[in-house]
Amino acid sequence: MRSPMYVPFKYRMYPFRDQESELMRQLEERQTSWKCRKESAGYASQCKSLAQWRNYDTAGLGSVYIHVAQESLHRLDNAFKP
Repeated sequence: MRSPMYVPFKYRMYPFRDQESELMRQLEERQTSWKCRKESAGYASQCKSLAQWRNYDTAGLGSVYIHVAQESLHRLDNAFKP
């Protein structure tokens, strides 16, 4: 009997303007942290600021599922790891 064939899929995320601005703000926060203090802003610290931002922007970023936003931060964190 043959085993089932699995076909991988890639999904591309196209964020809304307010979501894109938040992701860019997180990236800028990370770059500024490195340039000014030579210290990496990690995933945990950015998740804290994400929670604060979600409480502030309930109509924009607050309306997105938290795990989706955290996954974006996780990918950003992996991009900066050696």
